[in-house]
Amino acid sequence: MLNALTSIKDSVVSGDWYEELTPNQKKSLEKRIEDHKKGKVISSKQFWDRYAKQIRNYLV
Repeated sequence: MLNALTSIKDSVVSGDWYEELTPNQKKSLEKRIEDHKKGKVISSKQFWDRYAKQIRNYLV
Protein backbone atom coordinates (compact mmCIF):
# COMPACT_ATOMS: atom_id res chain seq x y z
CA MET A 1 0.00 0.00 0.00
CA LEU A 2 2.83 2.38 0.84
CA ASN A 3 4.42 1.73 -2.54
CA ALA A 4 1.16 2.49 -4.32
CA LEU A 5 0.67 5.71 -2.36
CA THR A 6 4.24 6.80 -3.00
CA SER A 7 3.83 6.09 -6.69
CA ILE A 8 0.66 8.16 -6.87
CA LYS A 9 2.26 10.99 -4.85
CA ASP A 10 5.38 11.09 -7.02
CA SER A 11 3.65 10.86 -10.37
CA VAL A 12 2.69 13.81 -12.49
CA VAL A 13 -1.07 13.52 -12.66
CA SER A 14 -2.99 14.62 -15.71
CA GLY A 15 -6.62 13.73 -16.09
CA ASP A 16 -8.37 11.14 -13.95
CA TRP A 17 -5.63 9.15 -12.17
CA TYR A 18 -8.18 6.61 -10.92
CA GLU A 19 -8.52 5.19 -14.42
CA GLU A 20 -4.78 4.49 -14.47
CA LEU A 21 -4.97 2.22 -11.42
CA THR A 22 -4.89 -1.55 -11.74
CA PRO A 23 -8.02 -3.50 -10.77
CA ASN A 24 -6.29 -4.59 -7.54
CA GLN A 25 -5.38 -0.99 -6.69
CA LYS A 26 -8.95 0.12 -7.32
CA LYS A 27 -10.30 -2.69 -5.13
CA SER A 28 -7.87 -1.77 -2.35
CA LEU A 29 -8.78 1.91 -2.56
CA GLU A 30 -12.51 1.14 -2.50
CA LYS A 31 -11.98 -1.11 0.55
CA ARG A 32 -10.17 1.73 2.36
CA ILE A 33 -12.98 4.15 1.51
CA GLU A 34 -15.50 1.69 3.00
CA ASP A 35 -13.31 1.29 6.09
CA HIS A 36 -13.28 5.07 6.49
CA LYS A 37 -17.06 5.28 6.16
CA LYS A 38 -17.42 2.60 8.87
CA GLY A 39 -14.99 4.41 11.18
CA LYS A 40 -12.36 1.68 10.89
CA VAL A 41 -9.48 4.15 10.71
CA ILE A 42 -6.74 5.53 12.91
CA SER A 43 -5.40 9.05 13.09
CA SER A 44 -2.12 10.07 11.49
CA LYS A 45 -0.60 10.42 14.96
CA GLN A 46 -1.70 6.90 15.90
CA PHE A 47 -0.22 5.57 12.67
CA TRP A 48 3.15 7.25 13.17
CA ASP A 49 3.27 6.30 16.85
CA ARG A 50 2.67 2.68 15.89
CA TYR A 51 4.69 2.31 12.67
CA ALA A 52 7.40 5.02 12.54
CA LYS A 53 10.17 2.73 13.80
CA GLN A 54 9.26 -0.05 11.36
CA ILE A 55 9.18 2.39 8.44
CA ARG A 56 12.55 3.90 9.38
CA ASN A 57 14.07 0.40 9.60
CA TYR A 58 12.59 -0.51 6.22
CA LEU A 59 14.03 2.59 4.54
CA VAL A 60 17.55 2.06 5.92
